[in-house]
Amino acid sequence: QRQMCIRDRASAVFIDSQTVMCVVNAPSATAGDATLRVTVDGQTYSEDRVAFSLYDLPRVTSVSPSRAFTNGGSVVSVEGSGFFLSSGLSCWFGTTAAVGYFVDASHVRCEVPAAITAGVVDVRVSNNGVDLTADGVEFDYVDQIVVEAVQPSVASLAGGLTVTVTGANFDSVGEDDLLCFFGDCLLYTSDAADEE
Repeated sequence: QRQMCIRDRASAVFIDSQTVMCVVNAPSATAGDATLRVTVDGQTYSEDRVAFSLYDLPRVTSVSPSRAFTNGGSVVSVEGSGFFLSSGLSCWFGTTAAVGYFVDASHVRCEVPAAITAGVVDVRVSNNGVDLTADGVEFDYVDQIVVEAVQPSVASLAGGLTVTVTGANFDSVGEDDLLCFFGDCLLYTSDAADEE
């Protein structure tokens, strides 16, 4: 561990008898582990010291998938560089933060938070919950699709039948991204279940 030296000295603001706020001086800072102490004269320092880490800002290059419904809840993978495991790791969708789940130094997974309105926001990442990446990638919030009916509503196991789905907000997604999901369970009538 290196010790913070005089060239890393930063101005401090007195808050109260138990709190001081210091600003890290970017021009003199280098990435790595350090210790932080407090001084009143620039020559003698507090005997106690606390661990402190300095890191290069992470970068974000892509997010996949790059769209979600405004009610949120889906999980996206954010790709970039400079990510590390920390309690402050977070993804920011515009001004809304979401907990980041560390995968490796190039990947973070995040659950998309809900948005008030549809639209495009920038996705950024923070390793400490405060400093955000300078670069972000666009993420598109779209209106929640409403499914009201399907016709016909029954089909044989042979497959191949085309059904028509009616509802609302299908145009918010885009023709190339639409998929139909036919679930993962089958509902049997009581008579059919009795015959098995």
